[in-house]
Amino acid sequence: MKKIILTILGVILIMIVGGIGCLLVLGKLLQSPEGSTCVPNHPCASGFKCIGKICSSGKLNSYCESTTDCLTPYCVKNVCRADTKVSIFVDEEPLNPNNLKKIKVATIIVGLLDGNLTLDFATGTDINITLLKNALDEIKKRPTLTLTGENETIIDGQPVIAMQAWKVTKTDPDYAYAVVETLRMEFGLEAEKEK
Repeated sequence: MKKIILTILGVILIMIVGGIGCLLVLGKLLQSPEGSTCVPNHPCASGFKCIGKICSSGKLNSYCESTTDCLTPYCVKNVCRADTKVSIFVDEEPLNPNNLKKIKVATIIVGLLDGNLTLDFATGTDINITLLKNALDEIKKRPTLTLTGENETIIDGQPVIAMQAWKVTKTDPDYAYAVVETLRMEFGLEAEKEK
């Protein structure tokens, strides 16, 4: 009789421990990742917070309602944003046609809110730095820059990919891309938006 009672208690204990374990695992599975909806019964995963019923990490491109929700400097149109860095490269050996190595000579910071261009650091030959500074001075004078890209459109009922050019203002989220394109196309500088 004692064995039966101990066996029953053991089974009950195993079921309780197993049930608690299942609840813990299920609770982790039910936690919402970045961008998911969160409510009191469905909390965000570890490292995320519930902002306006959306789980957010506060990192770049995460949902926000104010700057305090972000780990980045800005909350713009409910998205955590930051200034953009653009790298400038030159040929390591410009007179050697067999050498395709590039070296980074400068970084430009493109202000998110105002499109302000700041030369963060510059190194290399005086001619490259002078060319870059002149290009930045010229770009700063312009109220808009041109950005080109592919656009899908319908012609005669068929989808067609066409090149399109549009004007981008300094406060446009695509302004950094327009700066890169202008530096490449008009000033012959190898420019690349940093990730």
